[in-house]
Amino acid sequence: MKKKIFLITNQGLHPVEKKLKKTFGDDIVVKQITKGNLPYSLKYGSVIAKEVRNWIFEIEDGDIYIVWSGLGIYNSIVYQVIYQTLSKRPIFVLFNKETDSYEEWDIDPRKLIFN
Repeated sequence: MKKKIFLITNQGLHPVEKKLKKTFGDDIVVKQITKGNLPYSLKYGSVIAKEVRNWIFEIEDGDIYIVWSGLGIYNSIVYQVIYQTLSKRPIFVLFNKETDSYEEWDIDPRKLIFN
């Protein structure tokens, strides 16, 4: 069974890891890329890209999930680094306030266009 690796783009004040494990199980791997409120800046985009690059060989054998958090552009940078480096399409994970849990958003552009 492939390991499931969850990348938290920007860990804020909410207990993300605890809720992820409640939703997806205790055997998942959680990596925190950044923490705290990051301002909108290409400098931080570069920091995020390099941090993801440092984990590429550790995460390449698993299913990769991006926990949507912080500024959208930073999540896009994480997605692009993974996609461009590993040729893998990560799955987004978003928090659903109504169910108080995370849910997968497997966004496949081909399916969106041709279905």
